[in-house]
Amino acid sequence: MNNSLIETFADISGHRDRSVIDQSVAQLVHDLVVPRHVAIHRRVGMGAQARWLTVARIEEGREEACPTMYERAFDCLPLAASWPAHDLCLNSGQPVDLREPLPTVLLPLSAGRDVAGVLEVASLRSFTLEHRRVLGSMGRFYRNLCTLLDENESDALTGLRNRKSFDESFVRMTYLPPVASAGRGDRRGASADTRGWLAIIDIDHFKSVNDQFGHLIGDEVLLLLSRIMRESLRFDDQIYRFGGEEFVVLMRPSGDAEVCDILEELRQRVATFPFPQVERITISIGLTRVCEDDLPSDAFDRADQAVYWVKQNGRNQLCAHDQIQDQLRAKPAAAPAGIDFF
Repeated sequence: MNNSLIETFADISGHRDRSVIDQSVAQLVHDLVVPRHVAIHRRVGMGAQARWLTVARIEEGREEACPTMYERAFDCLPLAASWPAHDLCLNSGQPVDLREPLPTVLLPLSAGRDVAGVLEVASLRSFTLEHRRVLGSMGRFYRNLCTLLDENESDALTGLRNRKSFDESFVRMTYLPPVASAGRGDRRGASADTRGWLAIIDIDHFKSVNDQFGHLIGDEVLLLLSRIMRESLRFDDQIYRFGGEEFVVLMRPSGDAEVCDILEELRQRVATFPFPQVERITISIGLTRVCEDDLPSDAFDRADQAVYWVKQNGRNQLCAHDQIQDQLRAKPAAAPAGIDFF
């Protein structure tokens, strides 16, 4: 193995951004095998609506731009069932060979609980045994690297992202192109450009769950709530556990009504879900828009103020920070208990 190749592996292993790792691995596979094209596809979404998201692609030596998941409409992605060979590769965990239109190898890529992908390598000629060994080694390298990242950036109990990975994702979000909002502005006024949304989700009276039923049941509540959030939110909404009963969600740019509808549906689903032994829990949700010049602490504080308002006014509600500000500006002396948001 030559020095430049060793340096390439060292560079890739030093990255923490998944999109950079995907593109770097695709480029390295291309350099080692010299195929017609290399691509990495990830299956996103659930059930019959699962789809394929291309996260990296090298075509005849040229890197092709792959927009981030925030820049693509989910409904425009190809359905998982429309790529049966890729689906077979992922579900079986075994390589799949295709002969048409070009000799192609599909290699399953998996790491952690939330990563599921396929490495696609197409060539103008048949793959040699050495090529297959290289592809197998690259698959193991990718899996091991992503597993280490997952262990470092994921919550041990729920498998959700942890607080350590939040700031980096937040900063990436603020660099997104602005999206005009149909709703009112946050504290910056109606002209503020929305880069995304930040929601804080807090379990109501969670301490009493632990006190009454024990921490094992409390952990089960956290696991079930994590599953409900994954199923209720969109594939590109990133969920973090900040510790205890507090969760944070970074949501892609959308109109006010769409974001509120999604979170309100989540709140209602949690309120009616039959949790074992506990039977019923509720959640309080605070929401704020993310703008270009926001720091993570700025947006978090605004959403936290909204959660605090909910806790002081009956819990089991969704409250947007800009609505509190509007009401306070309109009626500075009014008691907040008289505000009816949703």
